[in-house]
Amino acid sequence: MKKRVLVVDDEKLIVKGIRFSLLQDGLEVDCAYDGEEALQLAKEQQRGQYSDPDVGDPFPSNDEEEK
Repeated sequence: MKKRVLVVDDEKLIVKGIRFSLLQDGLEVDCAYDGEEALQLAKEQQRGQYSDPDVGDPFPSNDEEEK
């Protein structure tokens, strides 16, 4: 079974480049262009590894919220 990766970024060219690279590595790739779409895809798939190259994450982790 191939590993599935969810790539999330609001820049379509970045997502396209990462998707291409991951497909070349033999992975299955889902793409989302914002946090809400990513959460919906993750919920639907119930699996995944995540790659978010966007430094300014609009959905901070709990650690970042406490600062």
